[in-house]
Amino acid sequence: MNKHRLTKITIALGLALVVGIAFAALTGLAQGPVDQTFTYQGHLIRSGSYYNGACNFKFSLFDAPAGGSQVGGVQTANQVAVAQGYFTVNLNSGAEFGPAAFTGSKRYLAIQVQCPEDSDFVALNSQRVELKAVPLALYALDSNVVTLPWTSISEKPAAFADDVDNVATYTPGVGLDLTGNQFSVDPAEIIAEIPPDTYNPRVTGTCTGTNAIRVIKADGSVTCQTSGGVTLVPGQGISLTGSIFAMDEVYIQRRIATDCGPGYAMRAINQDGSPQCEPIPAGDITGVTAGAGLSGGGSSGDIALSVANKGVTTAMLADGAVTTAQMQSNLVSTAKLADGAVTADKIQDHSLGFVDFAGPCADGQTISWQAVNNSWGCANDLIATYTGGDGLDLVGTTLSVKTGEGTTTDAADKLALNFAGSGTSLQAARSDHTHGGAYLDRYTTSAPGDVSGNYGGGFQVTGLQGYPVSNSYPGYGDVLLYNGSTWDPVRYHFPLTFDIEFVSATQTTSDGYARVDCSAGNLTLGGGCLCKDNDNLRASVSFFDKWECKCNNSNKANTAYAFCINPRYGEE
Repeated sequence: MNKHRLTKITIALGLALVVGIAFAALTGLAQGPVDQTFTYQGHLIRSGSYYNGACNFKFSLFDAPAGGSQVGGVQTANQVAVAQGYFTVNLNSGAEFGPAAFTGSKRYLAIQVQCPEDSDFVALNSQRVELKAVPLALYALDSNVVTLPWTSISEKPAAFADDVDNVATYTPGVGLDLTGNQFSVDPAEIIAEIPPDTYNPRVTGTCTGTNAIRVIKADGSVTCQTSGGVTLVPGQGISLTGSIFAMDEVYIQRRIATDCGPGYAMRAINQDGSPQCEPIPAGDITGVTAGAGLSGGGSSGDIALSVANKGVTTAMLADGAVTTAQMQSNLVSTAKLADGAVTADKIQDHSLGFVDFAGPCADGQTISWQAVNNSWGCANDLIATYTGGDGLDLVGTTLSVKTGEGTTTDAADKLALNFAGSGTSLQAARSDHTHGGAYLDRYTTSAPGDVSGNYGGGFQVTGLQGYPVSNSYPGYGDVLLYNGSTWDPVRYHFPLTFDIEFVSATQTTSDGYARVDCSAGNLTLGGGCLCKDNDNLRASVSFFDKWECKCNNSNKANTAYAFCINPRYGEE
């Protein structure tokens, strides 16, 4: 089934009742000749209600909406079924309106109806109904349309005045051959017309043996010459194996063959690997003396210097020079540091780590000052002073729960509750006492389910049927609308909106039946039928949300159409 959303109609205040709605149904789309029949569908409302029953109808065709001349005769249709106000009739099936009723001019249909409660025919509408394009299109298919012969056409071009299509004489141009009435391309002639210096012809010459092409001429021939060879030999430091040259690493990486001997230093190395030597000048150092913070020294032999005990002073340490890693790894031992040499400014992060004092300590210990050896060390983590707080007793270093006022101890020295009080709010509730279930009263401190709050602060509805209510404050006239997850305040008001939908369905059934359904929530406004091969329509019926057609054929693809409407209030 095909569905097309056509349009949306907005009405400011409401809808007026419609006395009659006419739809000109689609008639013949089948191949072959068609007759003058077309289908008319109307809507009959009596006393404000959709009419149901069988009525007689009279149809007259005019050439003007009022007055004018009648076209053809009057067609009467008796006992036409009317369901929910809708009825369908086939008109002009016997050429009641004449063979030339539809020639391209506008036509208007006057309708009269007589139902069982009427004594005579009465007008269905206050004015005639204009027929639209579908019935008038019959004129385009009329077999009586005049066909003009060629000789009756005037003002023809001069070349066609003798009614003969003359063909001119053709001759071949450059690069073309003409044999009879067939043209063909002549490549040789095309090439001959091209100047030789504007293109390069294909190379046709070759060189043999050890000869190579030296010149390509304009006609594609070539000039050859002998390709002479050059003999290459390896030089100094280069080796040749077959046709591959390589470095002679043995030659290039030669080692120095001799040294310069005592008292001489090497100044340069010759290409053959021999050194260039020069005497080492005599020095003026007669001895090495230890400076500040160092010990050792001497005037001959191997001389050693070392950091003296307490030799590293504050002045020797740059700010941030001492790191935790250096202190932990004993790179500078305590014996080498002068008293007070390491200060916070001299430590890289301006702080001392726990391990810098005494750590690591055992579990449960903490670092503390040892007055005995005047240093930091590890000690048990003890609190110097204890006091008992509310509900606690302190005996020595033992804390216990204070008993006698609401709490006590049983025979096993376990803590228990004391219910000896008079039942005031300060007494504990009994664990074996309940009130049977949850309820709300002025003593309730909290509420379950869709209600929250307490007696003092006020209860608040937070949900309906298990779904939460929005926290947005509602305005005047708002209603709660469930949007799929929460209840939200929404204001509804006019305009009233109609969504109109066009739907169609083509069905092949054994009894010529076709039906189309509106989308969920939509109502049927009107419809139409298309019988295959222009067969006659037996009946078309409108229901609440569907349109049905019955054609006088079987096993053919008949089509039902419907206009559907969905009225709804707008949302602000």
